[in-house]
Parts: sequence; structure tokens; C-alpha cells
Amino acid sequence: MKLLIMAPYIPMPDRGSEELRFSEMLRLLALDHEITLYVWSLWGQSVGENDRRRYRAAVEQLGIEIREGYLRRVLKERRYDLVLIEWFHGMDLAGDDIRTWQPGAKIIVDAVDLEYRRLGIKAEVTGHPDDIAKAADTRRRELAAYANADFVITVSDEERKILERENPRLRLGSVPNIHRFPDRLPPLTDEPVMIFVGDYRVPPNVDAVLYFCREILPLIHARAPEARLLVVGNAPTDEIRALASDRIEVTGYVPEVAPHLARSRVSVAPLRYGAGMKGKVGEAMSGGIPVVTTSVGLQGMEVQPDNDLLVADDPEAFAAAVIRLMGDTDLCRRLRESAWSKMKEQFGTDSARRRLKEIMASVSALPAAPGLSVSRRLRRKSLDWLEHHVLWRLKRATV
Repeated sequence: MKLLIMAPYIPMPDRGSEELRFSEMLRLLALDHEITLYVWSLWGQSVGENDRRRYRAAVEQLGIEIREGYLRRVLKERRYDLVLIEWFHGMDLAGDDIRTWQPGAKIIVDAVDLEYRRLGIKAEVTGHPDDIAKAADTRRRELAAYANADFVITVSDEERKILERENPRLRLGSVPNIHRFPDRLPPLTDEPVMIFVGDYRVPPNVDAVLYFCREILPLIHARAPEARLLVVGNAPTDEIRALASDRIEVTGYVPEVAPHLARSRVSVAPLRYGAGMKGKVGEAMSGGIPVVTTSVGLQGMEVQPDNDLLVADDPEAFAAAVIRLMGDTDLCRRLRESAWSKMKEQFGTDSARRRLKEIMASVSALPAAPGLSVSRRLRRKSLDWLEHHVLWRLKRATV
């Protein structure tokens, strides 16, 4: 099939778990389909020119054409069998244009995570009226975008079930995070080092690091003063950089997380709100590092507390779990062996490719989607005519 895939920017798989997942999805889909990747903005963040070329080349080496600029021009140039949109915002903004200029194409929205759920949990934590209002508005827009699509992909079966309850008429499937695995479990260090990995453009990660350092880390240091924390990942905020000390190392962006995981005894993920599947939890378990997280960090993961990882939701219990892992080698061995085995089964590339094939087959078999109403279609075409024949003259006249 000919696929048009729409995303905010070219994936940067070494800067966040959702971007690694998207990058791997592109790679797997390119094995079976002809793909054009349309990006709203070539770069969603400031990166160096070498990185820009590297990320673009990685996608083009898959045989994928990259397009940007005027979306309607891209939509009118050729016919696509399917349009896959990353995040609901793209459907919210461009759904009518896609239905107008690609009336025969099926539309899939990859939710990545349920944003309204993440914002709703944040509102419960803060109780702030602005957070409550934003969560409610996002819920309305997000569910409307999913209802207007032909199919929705979630990152977990848990979020798929949530959407089933919200709207039983939705057609749904799930593709979880996709992780890479070493050939065998690496050795686990005896050093009392904790690690938090995250993309700090994402507010729940910033909140989790600050909460950990303010509420939990002092409790750990009271019992293990030699314990150290690695704060690893892209775009740390000024508040996070200010945490750096002789016992807290803030690395910033690193091209490879594995060397830092190898330095660590325990991975901590004290998330207080969020949605989707937590890449930091899966990445640590895939690398053989025992994990302590919260109930929020456990979302979407088909793993068992006390069997695959430890879960604690208050500072005292979280600190006690970390101390326990630092001193109990047998517990560490049992947790990481069990977690690593489950991760390989559920979150490897073979499982992801099988799920994607099933979804593509299911969507291609769907009946044609109902087109836009005549009035909405005429409105889109009238706007397009105005932009091409009138508005550009007005803009030129004002220059």
C-alpha cells in the first residue's frame, strides 16, 4: 500500500521512548509499504546541523520520502491508500483536508499516549483550576479526533480498553513501545547508583525528578549517604541542571543510554502523573536494571509488582524499596531475570511487526469511510482557492 505518514517532525530515536517507537514503526512499515513522511516542522527542537542530517538520513535510508511545507499540495499530488497520523492533534488540524483531498484513503491516528488522561491525572495531583479546564478541553478534542478516524492505535492494551469504554464504536489496536535487547543480561554493579532517564521536554519527567530529589532522595541519603543519582536525558530544564552536586550528576542529552544504565544499580521512576507506556521503565528492564516506580509508572506494562519490579506510591515506601534493592542481590537477580524475559516477549520487534501487519490488514479491509458533508467539502475547497488566487496577492501587496 501507499502510506502517507504525518508527524510533527522527523523522529529522533535517541531522545525519547515515543520517538524510538515511532522510528521503529517507520522501519517496520517500510518493509511492506511505500511510505511518504510528511512533517509539520522539520525539527521540533533545536539540534545541531550534524544531528539534523543524521536523523533525516536514517529515515531516507529506509526508502522513505520526506516532505514538508504546504500540506494540501502534498495531499493533491498523488493518491494514498492510507494516512497514518502521529498524535491526535494532526487529525484535529488536518482531518477535513485529508477527507477532502484523499477521499479514498483510510485514516489511522496513532494516539502515542492519551493526552487527556495524562492531563487529567495532573489535574488530580495539582487541583489547579487551569489544569482541570485544560484536561476537560483536551478530552473533548481528543475523543472527537479519534471518532473521526477510521482506526486508532494505542500504546497499550490498557489505554485501548479505556477508549473502548469512552466510545465502543471506535476501531482500535495497540502497538507498545519497541525496545532493543542485549544478547544476554549484563552484570549488575554493586555501586549504590540510581538512574532516572527521561526527555525533559515532557512535564511529567521534570515533575518526577524534582519530586524525587526533594521528597525521596533525602530519605535515601539518611540511610545510604554514599548513594548517587544519575539524571540522564534530553533537554534538562534549568531547575534540573541546578540539582547537580557531588551526589547528583545531570548529564543532559546522551547518544546512548546503555553505558549509564551499566553504571546503575537501580532505575527510579517516581512519576506522579502521565499516560501511555513509560519508556524509562521498559528501557531499564530491557537492559537488566531493577526498577522502582509508582502506580503511574506501571501504566500499560503487563508486568507484576514484586515479581518483575517494585512499586511504591509514597516517599517513605519508595525510599525503602530503593534501599532494599541496593542491599539485596538475590532480589535484584530475581526481578531483573523475570522482567527481561517478559520484555523480550512483549516489546521486541517481532511482536511489533506482527501487530502492525494485523492492523494494516484490518484497516485495508474496512469499508470506505463516509465523506465530508457537501458544505464542509466546499468550504475546504473554497479556502484552498482563496489562498491560491487571492490571499497570496494581498500578502504580496503588504510587503
